[in-house]
Amino acid sequence: MPFRKTAADILSFVVVLAALAGPAQAATWVATYTGTVYWGIDETGVFTFVPSDLTGQAFTARFVYDPASGTRASASSFDYAYGGTTYGVASPILSASLTIAGKTVAFPLGGSEEVYVATNLVEVVSIGESSGPGGLGGLLQLFVHHDGTPPSIETALSEDSQDPQSLSLGNMSIGNPSGAGTVVAYGNLASTHVTIAPGVPEPAAWTMMLVGVGGLGAMLRRRRSLMPA
Repeated sequence: MPFRKTAADILSFVVVLAALAGPAQAATWVATYTGTVYWGIDETGVFTFVPSDLTGQAFTARFVYDPASGTRASASSFDYAYGGTTYGVASPILSASLTIAGKTVAFPLGGSEEVYVATNLVEVVSIGESSGPGGLGGLLQLFVHHDGTPPSIETALSEDSQDPQSLSLGNMSIGNPSGAGTVVAYGNLASTHVTIAPGVPEPAAWTMMLVGVGGLGAMLRRRRSLMPA
């Protein structure tokens, strides 16, 4: 009987832990674009020294998004989620960042954001209205034309661009709110590859799982101490 009770307790605990951890793992997805700056200028040292030509620099753009947030529209040839203050609904994009020359800049959110996957196109757009870290605001838009992946923003993919570099150009522009209308870094980003993958659990979810595992260990130790020698 003690063994059966212990096994039942463990099974119940694992089921509860899985229920808590599962949604945290599946809720977010990450779209990552890599390529080179087709042309670009950094006027104030946002990424590099002042001033500098960003042309030819490698870049990585990373978007974390929640497919359940914002407005969703789907058909046989596309899957689309959008939001932000422009649309009057929550944004599906939770974070947007761009790395050039080893420096990562987080872009603001809240204006107009979208995640779009079609049979021949993967596009993510972030247009922030508010200032981000360091007083930055701006636009980050990336896309890759590919060869026919099933359209879903909740399906993992890894695709190379099927276009010449000059035809797969996204946009990057960073403005300084302290100087109205001032753009301090800008250019076109030529994407050569895009991946979409499930996001990892957030720190709070990891903490919850670690606490759960610790509680399971404590329960097992207590059971052993109560069993007759």
